[in-house]
Amino acid sequence: MQAGKKPHIEPRKRTGTKILKGLLLLLILLIGLTVFLVPAVVSSEKSRRLILAKINDSIAGHTNFTDLSIGWLKGVRIADFSFNDEAGQIAITEDKITTTDSFVVKNLRLNSPDGLSAAEPMAQIDSAVDIDTKNSMVSIRSVTADASLGRFGIKDGVVPLNSESGKGTNLVISASQVNLEKVRPFAILLASLPPELQLAGIAESKVSITSEKDIYRVTTNSTKINNMKVIYPDRKPFEPNEVTLAFDAAVNPKEKTIDVKTLQLDSPQVKIRKGQFARVSKGEKTRVEGRAECEYDWTAVSTVVAPFLPEGLNLKGKRKDAINFLSEFPTAQADQLMPNLKAESTLGFDQADYMGLSFGPTHTDIRIDNGVLNLAPFTTTVNEGQFNFAAQADFNQKPALLKTPKPMQIAKGIKINDETARKLLKYVSPLFANAVNAAGIANFHCEQLAVPMSAEAKNAAVVIGTISIDQLRLQASDLLGQILTTGDRSANMTIHPTRFMLQNGFLHYDDMQIDVGDNPVNFSGTIGLDKSLDMTVTLPYTLAGRTVRVDRDGSAKRITLPLKGTVDNPQIDTSKLIEQQVKEQAEEQLRKVFEDIFK
Repeated sequence: MQAGKKPHIEPRKRTGTKILKGLLLLLILLIGLTVFLVPAVVSSEKSRRLILAKINDSIAGHTNFTDLSIGWLKGVRIADFSFNDEAGQIAITEDKITTTDSFVVKNLRLNSPDGLSAAEPMAQIDSAVDIDTKNSMVSIRSVTADASLGRFGIKDGVVPLNSESGKGTNLVISASQVNLEKVRPFAILLASLPPELQLAGIAESKVSITSEKDIYRVTTNSTKINNMKVIYPDRKPFEPNEVTLAFDAAVNPKEKTIDVKTLQLDSPQVKIRKGQFARVSKGEKTRVEGRAECEYDWTAVSTVVAPFLPEGLNLKGKRKDAINFLSEFPTAQADQLMPNLKAESTLGFDQADYMGLSFGPTHTDIRIDNGVLNLAPFTTTVNEGQFNFAAQADFNQKPALLKTPKPMQIAKGIKINDETARKLLKYVSPLFANAVNAAGIANFHCEQLAVPMSAEAKNAAVVIGTISIDQLRLQASDLLGQILTTGDRSANMTIHPTRFMLQNGFLHYDDMQIDVGDNPVNFSGTIGLDKSLDMTVTLPYTLAGRTVRVDRDGSAKRITLPLKGTVDNPQIDTSKLIEQQVKEQAEEQLRKVFEDIFK
């Protein structure tokens, strides 16, 4: 019997695989269809309203757009977009952002690392600004700032956001009721105004700023300061009442250039005419040049420039001068401006007072060549005597020193007074400490003089010369009272010609003889600019108690004692007197012993 043939049956595994592949393909088609349809669904009117509702429910304001179109190949497009906040301060459309804001800044304080500070208790700032995003422009409808310093504002101004906007800057900045006394702390902190300089006055100004390409033009013809006052310690206040300023300048920040085409300042005591200034940087070089014609009253100007003058120098007189200057230096080395400076001007005054010295009318030329100042020789009167001077200062050196070119008789027949004794001569001899009713005729021949241009480098001063004073009279000199326990303290005195040397902050001489009447007193040693003393004084007395006279007893052994204290309060150290007497007696006894031995 023949067995029947079995039918062929496909494995179930293959059938399941086909079904799985089919389902996967269907899923992919559904996902693709969904993704394809998403932009159309989102772009529908119903979706637009739903999206807007969600946005407006979550913000404090109202947003709207008329059309929303999304495509995988064309991106997202929103038509006629707008936003307005509930307070009405911000409005945004497709091409424009409009803001209106008002806020208060309280207790604004600026501090510097060296302890300087400036504060503004409260400032109210209001602004209305439109930003044209399509044309890259900012339109300032108005910005005002009210502070204790003053009121500042901008109205109808235009500022481009970038160079492609096609328009330039056009601003008019106004300032009113600006209180200079309240501005002063900020000027000290940010503009290096000397802290000891006091300012007062009310300023009003309108400054116009326009631009074309990279050049900004800054102009004003209506800047005014009323009731202005400048005060510096120990100076007569500068009170011009009204100051007006006008200028026209072009500034290129990209090339770092400044070109002040015109500058004019008017006040009763100071006038600047035909002022011009330019700073141009090209490559690695910077060029600075300028000129001005000035009319000024030294009495007023001295107060303004007091921080840059020697302390105590007061100048008087009215002047008309012109100044021209030019400097070219490496752009990266701004400190090379002075070493490369060339300038011409004149220096003059009707009267100058300094340390009790009253200078008469003076006029001299000033020239600066490559940083070297040349002060032409001049002669004038000082305290009814004669003053001769000429000098150079090399600003290429640090510190810069004002030097005399050669030995000269600087002072001849100059009368001294209490102020010269108190401020100047007490550093030459301690005899002048606390003296009153000082009088005498001084002479000074200078071999070498080098005076630092900055007070910080005073110890770099070098003065070598010979001083003498005739017909000297002093009253109430403490040291003179200690020296002359008896006798006429009001007698005429004479300081013999004494050569001294000032170096490294110390003045030294070997022997300064002062004849008090006919009694010689000799000083020797060192006086410091820090008011220290390291000196001895030889009194007009011998250990035997005799008083030595100038015209006799020249070989007599006199008492020499150290001085202690300071320049302001010198004291004779009498504790050494007994020690010196014992020493003198021992030396005398020893001398007699040797004389007996060698007889």
